Amino acid sequence: MSVIDFERWRDRRRQRRADGQIAALAYIREEIEEAGFHMAADLISLAAASIADQLRKPLHASNDYD
Repeated sequence: MSVIDFERWRDRRRQRRADGQIAALAYIREEIEEAGFHMAADLISLAAASIADQLRKPLHASNDYD
């Protein structure tokens, strides 16, 4: 596996993990909102937005495996 292939694999893995986290948060948010806890649901929406924002940032040098 070349370095480029590894980086693509790592990026796809990171994206799939984040997609799963966002989907889980969306489900939890819906359940919480239906229970009447609107502020908690809003906080979960902020957490999902934070995860999405992290996807747009490059990995820190300390996370590289060089």
